[in-house]
Amino acid sequence: GKFNQTVLDEVKEIIELPDRASKYKCDPATVKLDPAVISELREYVTAISQMYRHNSFHCFEHASHVVQSVTKLLSRVVTPDKRIDRVNSGKDNATSNNGESEEWTYQQQDMNKGNNRNSGRTKQLHEYTYGITSDPLTQFACAFSALIHDVDHCGVPNTVLVKEGVGIAIHYKNKSVAEQNSVDLAWELLGHDNFANLRRCICATQSELERFRQLVVNSVMATDIADKDLGALRKARWERAFAEQDDGESDCNRPKSLADSSDGVSISDAAHSSGPNAKQQCSKHERRLSRLMAQNRKATIVIEHLIQASDVSHTMQHWHVYLKWNERLFHEMYAAYLAGRFGEDGANPAEGWYAGELSFFDFYLIPLAKKLSTCGVFGVASDEYLNYATANRQEWERKGKDVVQMYMSKYQTQQGSQPNKK
Repeated sequence: GKFNQTVLDEVKEIIELPDRASKYKCDPATVKLDPAVISELREYVTAISQMYRHNSFHCFEHASHVVQSVTKLLSRVVTPDKRIDRVNSGKDNATSNNGESEEWTYQQQDMNKGNNRNSGRTKQLHEYTYGITSDPLTQFACAFSALIHDVDHCGVPNTVLVKEGVGIAIHYKNKSVAEQNSVDLAWELLGHDNFANLRRCICATQSELERFRQLVVNSVMATDIADKDLGALRKARWERAFAEQDDGESDCNRPKSLADSSDGVSISDAAHSSGPNAKQQCSKHERRLSRLMAQNRKATIVIEHLIQASDVSHTMQHWHVYLKWNERLFHEMYAAYLAGRFGEDGANPAEGWYAGELSFFDFYLIPLAKKLSTCGVFGVASDEYLNYATANRQEWERKGKDVVQMYMSKYQTQQGSQPNKK
């Protein structure tokens, strides 16, 4: 990285994905990994697991749960089963997953018809999912990010780390402290000599390594949902990406949605023209660039929402799964409170927990689940998440106050009720 540059400085509004379907020569599901790579991967995951602290919530079991959610949602993107057919036919039946690579199947069908890899159904699937189906590196980066996203988490919010003035808070300029620390530690580990085969397997070229890094940075930084500035930027980008007019021609007349110097994409002055001749000046090449930027912007957002939803996926699963993890989070926060390390005002988390959960459902979780549906690439999974989130919110409203009392009783039984005095 550049001198004095932090991980947060690397976040991009738009990540460039390959603009066409991957040219892999065989079905990825049939690839046999070198035993050395498998061994190094196991060693890496083991080392990462040991870098997680023994917190009630922010622990390796949570990371594993998030990886499972990311993998599940990606499987709905990568193998939408007859989702293209459903769109074309107007049908919306539930999908099934036969374990076969849909992208590869479509490529085979296209080539059997004498078409190239970037025509027919392959191209349609590529565009329909904003290029995510076509890029195995993107998919792996999502799972990798989930694995490492809370490495070395201290069991307290970033606000506490900033308030205490700890070393990592100073180093990361009081912004997204835990998240940046996780990326740096996990990336440093990946760079060790004993993971050379693993690195070469993940990224064959320097440009692939840089793109992998970019995907990981954006994904892990997206898990900092408490930072108001980051949240405002994401909201504005969502509005820009999923506005009614996002086709290439209309984008030519919207320079603000096209020009982002940090993305390394240059649009000529013609694309910034206004007036009656603007559309004529917007050449075919510029329209293609514009469409690619619109597609990449959507892909970037989908990737970030994928890990955000997975990070809180326990709230969008069965009530008992939600309660298990909500109790763990409460116990982690309550332990921090007893240690004098909770929140800016140091208030007992039990006092605001019931109302706080309702607000979290109303202002973050349910809108997030709706956005998964709006993205249009997760199939029935997005409906499932929204239905569970809505049901859990209703049940929490009915039972939540009693549940918090149960949390308190259970914690005091397990730990004893005496505060940890320093």
